[in-house]
Amino acid sequence: MKVKITEVALAAGVSSSTVSKVLSGRTGYAVHAATAERVRQVAMDLGYVPDAAARNLRTGRTGQLGVVLEAVGSSEPDSLLGGITAGSAVRRTFDGAIMAGLNDAARELGVPALVVYPGGSKSPLSYLDGRVDGLLISCDPMRGHGLLEALKDAPLPIVALWTERVPPGMSAVDVDHQAGGALATRYLLELGHHRIAYYGGGEASGVEHFRRREFGYREAMLAAGMPVHQAIHDGTLLIEAVRA
Repeated sequence: MKVKITEVALAAGVSSSTVSKVLSGRTGYAVHAATAERVRQVAMDLGYVPDAAARNLRTGRTGQLGVVLEAVGSSEPDSLLGGITAGSAVRRTFDGAIMAGLNDAARELGVPALVVYPGGSKSPLSYLDGRVDGLLISCDPMRGHGLLEALKDAPLPIVALWTERVPPGMSAVDVDHQAGGALATRYLLELGHHRIAYYGGGEASGVEHFRRREFGYREAMLAAGMPVHQAIHDGTLLIEAVRA
């Protein structure tokens, strides 16, 4: 049988309101430190579990964060990865790394739960049912950002991952793709290499990440006074370029 807050109060020798104040985790209540410690210990000994639903109704917040993995898909075409198996491995690695980072941060910040929404066509309104207090949306730069646009006026904070193209007022976290492309190119230049090609979708792809990476490559090559080659995004052409 579930332990009630009145039972904790009786065993600790305090009022139910004092137990509620202590176990709410919020600061600002005038409860003596020794009393608060006794209440917490009694609650633990009795196996008291706070009623999250009741707390949420009282505070109007759940403390939970929603996670939407829009960036589901391999980072390269299957023809370059060697089939479905290779593509699946890349996908698991990418999404797994994102979830591992979110999990570490949630644990550090005491977030009670991460609600991971299943992929597929889901109405943007379904994210606004009060289940979460904020959304983290991992975007796929190759598919556009329709969900971000649909939620740009949403009454809850949203952070977009894996993109910099967000509606005004929305936050975003992304890799600095241009700086990364320049850094990789400069590394090769410092090793004494002069004929450096850029392999990837590049500017012609229209994809923001690929475009920025090629910009970084071009930036570093021009700064070093080296010839800039047209981006290659074909395995056969790449092999021919290397052999030549």
